[in-house]
Amino acid sequence: MLARSVFGNRLQIVMEHTPEGLNKAIVKLKNGFEITYATSKSYRYAKKKAGKEALRIISNLNLRHFEETSDYYERLQKRINEEKQKHQESVRQKNEEREKARLIRKEKVKRLKEIQDEKRRLAKLEAKKRKAEKVKLAAQAAAKSQRPLSAKKRRHLEDKKK
Repeated sequence: MLARSVFGNRLQIVMEHTPEGLNKAIVKLKNGFEITYATSKSYRYAKKKAGKEALRIISNLNLRHFEETSDYYERLQKRINEEKQKHQESVRQKNEEREKARLIRKEKVKRLKEIQDEKRRLAKLEAKKRKAEKVKLAAQAAAKSQRPLSAKKRRHLEDKKK
């Protein structure tokens, strides 16, 4: 099929036996134009090798013609550039979204730390007040124990001991 599109004719593979005892496969067009040949002891290997070589030659000819007549590579390059731009745009957009999310998280953490600091400050003040209250109560208790006992209280305590 490839040969028909390039040359306009189908290919033929002709097998010959050489005097040295080798098999020779010749690939040619119907009009007799010989494209390539291969020799080997093995019939199948010679045929396969000649077919592959012919396919390579014909496809190179077809590719050269294709490269000269078409704008395929220009279109391919244009498509690749468009895909690169789309990819870069999507990466840029993702980075912007990540940056926004990072800033939001940063603000949240900042607010939480402010709340924690406020709670810590209030707890410190409360502890200071409690400590002052304890000191005041301790001072009152100490002052009370330092006072001389009234006669009534002293007699009462003595009676309790008995």
